Amino acid sequence: MNLESKGIFQSTDMRASKMLAHGAHLAPVKKMKHKILYGLASMMMMIGATMSAQAFVFSAQGYLNGAPFESTSLGGASGFNQKLGLGTGDSVSFSGPASTPALVASGFIAYDLNGVPGIQMGDVTGFLNQTVFTGSALRTLDSGSIPAMITNTSTGLAGSFHVDYNGVFASAPGPLGVILNPLLNSGNPVSGRLDIGFTVNGGVLDATWTDSNLSGWGGFEALFAVFDNPLLGGNNDGNINGLLYLADSGTVIPNAAPQLGSGNFQITATPTAVPEPASLALLGIGLAGLSLMRRRKCA
Repeated sequence: MNLESKGIFQSTDMRASKMLAHGAHLAPVKKMKHKILYGLASMMMMIGATMSAQAFVFSAQGYLNGAPFESTSLGGASGFNQKLGLGTGDSVSFSGPASTPALVASGFIAYDLNGVPGIQMGDVTGFLNQTVFTGSALRTLDSGSIPAMITNTSTGLAGSFHVDYNGVFASAPGPLGVILNPLLNSGNPVSGRLDIGFTVNGGVLDATWTDSNLSGWGGFEALFAVFDNPLLGGNNDGNINGLLYLADSGTVIPNAAPQLGSGNFQITATPTAVPEPASLALLGIGLAGLSLMRRRKCA
């Protein structure tokens, strides 16, 4: 079943399906245990798949075909580090509108993080096509510049910016929402500030994320730390690493790298509408006309 149009992530692990089918020959108690474990593992995979997109507060896009991606210093002192190595044909960008009332995520994402090449149980796969944030998100450049595009040949780049956000994360449906929505406090007001400083050298993007002024939720570091859970192949040591895939579409092949479409995965910001002078003039004329009509009726 294709759930992309509903904005729902779908687990695609074939080994789990075979194991579940084999469970039909087990005793009832063993079958129940097996279904519970399979359900928990599936939910954890789906949570990971939405983590990067469901909780973004600024626009971004990218195409990654197995790019090494790691997060370190999770759960320690304030702030954590992320490093992304771009290969030939890979690209990422976070140069969108500085202000937005809504963010829409669309595309395919996979994260091979269980230490075994190819997609297996414990890895992350899925599709997303939905609004993920509504409210106010304002990005402010603090130093350097935000590059239009980062590729494997980009080097000598540096900068920092922060995002002040105040709004609501969209609710994730179904079993996924059972665990993800409390982490995001979905449907309820959240706010905070996210500071990101970055350098790019030799096609490697190195960034530091720092949460502050949090209200209503635990912040980005708490979300990424979910990947460190043993159910997702983590070691509870504050570090995660694997191969990241992003595209507009993708097909999962068990025990192999996903086949990707040719377009970008996108988190699109809806620009805040600012009335043009001509529009304001027309509005003023209209209001004046209504006022004149009311006066005539009164007379």
